[in-house]
Amino acid sequence: MQLWILVRIVMGLLLMSLVACTDSSSQADAAPSADNQPSDDSKAVGQRNSSGGLAWASKRYERVLQMENSGVLDCDTLSYDCQSSDRAGKIIICRADGDLVRVQHEIDAGPGTIAAETYYYDGSAVYVAETSAFSQVQTAESPGPGLVRQERRYFESGNLLDREFRSYPPLPEGREPTEVEFAYEQSGDTVDEILGSDALFNVAEETAYDCDR
Repeated sequence: MQLWILVRIVMGLLLMSLVACTDSSSQADAAPSADNQPSDDSKAVGQRNSSGGLAWASKRYERVLQMENSGVLDCDTLSYDCQSSDRAGKIIICRADGDLVRVQHEIDAGPGTIAAETYYYDGSAVYVAETSAFSQVQTAESPGPGLVRQERRYFESGNLLDREFRSYPPLPEGREPTEVEFAYEQSGDTVDEILGSDALFNVAEETAYDCDR
């Protein structure tokens, strides 16, 4: 009888050991916790790797577009006409719940030429920058109706993560094509900034544009 009790105790200890090993293996194969996933907390941006940062920037970018389509963004337009530089344009400042999320700057750079730059902000940091340029001036090399060139860049903590390009002929009523119509590619011509993200952030903060700046 005592021998049978001893055998049952030993078997119980062996079973407990097997269960503990199984639990340890399951935890090792488990998916990373939510703490390791991209977050909307701007303080955590610098702690993410480039892959996570790019996913976060793309997701945040799409969210702002959805907010715009839903009419959630509160946008104000600041127009200017600088006689000293023959430059005229408008700056569209968009906020959500009082926080700056996007600034778009469009200028008339001369006859038949238009340029624009758009920056998406998380606090004062830019995570997506878009620049575009269009010229309808016909030349021997470009006799058609002109070409719109666009560049999009993704950032993390000031570091460039990715850049993509596309070009397309002007569409009716200035409509911007979907990415199904004209997809972005990984190579193309750089489209220069006009004022840059820091200058436009200051404009948004001051709600004023200084032609002499």
